[in-house]
Amino acid sequence: MISVIVPVYNGESYIRRCLDSILDSTCRDLELIVVVNGCRDNTAAVCRDVAHTDSRVIVIETETAGTSHARNLGLDAAKGDYIVFVDGDDYISPVMLEHMLRCAEETGWDIVFAYYIDGTEWQYAFPVETGSRRAYTAEEFLAKSYLSTDLNFVITCNKLFRRAALGDLRYNEQLKIMEDRNYMVKAACRAGSIGRLEEKLYYYWHGVSTSASNNKDAYFRMDHLRSLLDDIAFMEAEFPDQPAYREYAACCLLQNADYRLRDAVKNDLDDIAAEAGPIVDDAARMVRKARHIPKKVRFRLLLEHNCPGLYRLAARVLGK
Repeated sequence: MISVIVPVYNGESYIRRCLDSILDSTCRDLELIVVVNGCRDNTAAVCRDVAHTDSRVIVIETETAGTSHARNLGLDAAKGDYIVFVDGDDYISPVMLEHMLRCAEETGWDIVFAYYIDGTEWQYAFPVETGSRRAYTAEEFLAKSYLSTDLNFVITCNKLFRRAALGDLRYNEQLKIMEDRNYMVKAACRAGSIGRLEEKLYYYWHGVSTSASNNKDAYFRMDHLRSLLDDIAFMEAEFPDQPAYREYAACCLLQNADYRLRDAVKNDLDDIAAEAGPIVDDAARMVRKARHIPKKVRFRLLLEHNCPGLYRLAARVLGK
């Protein structure tokens, strides 16, 4: 059975679409756990109404707001052998669960992910397709997660997780942003095998402008660095014999901490600068000592760190 966990906050206008897309799945062996967190509208009533018409739906209500807290409550309640996360304002292809489950069972992969589509379409017409498959080692997956801008690797909502591989893994409720990647890279470290299904199966809807991903506040964005520090601490504790994992995280940390520090200095945010400065120094030290990162990547990051003006000039000349 698949446990589908859906956190929702003030989503009365769209939550039914999300739940219907899951309940209409060609995979019928599922439980749908909806976690209504801190809502001040009629979201809970809509979810209870759906639950009355389908016994597979479980509604959990909490006054505590926060996506990570809601997902953790869902994980605590889940009974399935597989876990899927869907955000309450998004929706899925009718065949997403079936295709991912079949792929996991045929390959033995602990994590299966597919492509997502993002946009503002209220009802996207998913293409009917059966895609090829591509396996990743944990190191390959982490390299993509930390060094590319491809969000297909870092979000959790386009993935199916084998429950046994996750163990007691939970979302970090202290993080307001980047909690998805923080959870995802930890799951990838624990997974014995990861693979991608070359199909478009998840729709990431941009109809809600109040989401955390749209918040540009500098203090808020410092959680990006804290999430990476948490990644590294987790890897040091659970995977001390895999230094490459930490090195890829350190590369991402250096790039982002550098940006936060420069932005803080430019805008006279002394408290942020005081927090970011030592992080930059430690991250640069880790990158300089890295032995598993491609030399070109290390050179680019250290050039950007030590000589940002020269790096920008080179990027313009080379068209990168």
